[in-house]
Amino acid sequence: MQIKYITMVAGFIATGLLVKIAMNTSDIKTKLNVVTGKVTVLEQNLANVKKEVEQVKQIQSLLIQTDRKLVLSQADRQCLIKNIYHEAGVEPLEGKIAVAQTTLNRVKSKRWKDTICGVVHQRAQFSWTLSTKKKHENPKGKLWKESVKAAEKFEEGMRVKGLKDAKFYHTDYIKTPRWADSSKVITQIGQHIFYSEDAKS
Repeated sequence: MQIKYITMVAGFIATGLLVKIAMNTSDIKTKLNVVTGKVTVLEQNLANVKKEVEQVKQIQSLLIQTDRKLVLSQADRQCLIKNIYHEAGVEPLEGKIAVAQTTLNRVKSKRWKDTICGVVHQRAQFSWTLSTKKKHENPKGKLWKESVKAAEKFEEGMRVKGLKDAKFYHTDYIKTPRWADSSKVITQIGQHIFYSEDAKS
């Protein structure tokens, strides 16, 4: 009888230990899953950081600071900012500077008007100028502030490498315009493909 009792007690103890071990194992697995999840998140964050660093490097390789500073009239400055905003508001800084640079390149060409406002509002050049509402609105918000900042940097001499001959551009999601057939592709920045006046070789 005593042996049977001892056996039962031993059985209960063993069962309790097994249950405790199982609970501990389950707890360890749960904690391990949590740690694994955190490691995965950290790896994803690291990958995102690396991607952002590469993007910054790419931007830095495109943008250069020159001594070609501008002194614009208030009217021309506003025309430039509005053109950047409507043409490249959603583009990164290099895309905004590229549009500003193309606008100025036209000012320097005899083919267009000799002021920024003249170029921007020249007939059938920039689609947003066909909208009376857009022409007379006073934009606000994040994209407008970024456009103002881009115009300031452009006035201070910031330029995009390789765009000194850029006179035209269009977005990559539209059908290629007819004029592009007689123009030479320079590069693509963001969603815009830039062209020079040179005929294709």
